[in-house]
Amino acid sequence: MWKKTFIAMGKWGLVTKSREGFCITDNGREMIDSAERAYSE
Repeated sequence: MWKKTFIAMGKWGLVTKSREGFCITDNGREMIDSAERAYSE
């Protein structure tokens, strides 16, 4: 459940950043990686 929530947050982050013109892939990967790291611990 938590993992799905984190990934969903990451997807929302992708949308927000794309509107602002930032690098979508790098930002999204960073958000999801840190969420998965927190989930693993």
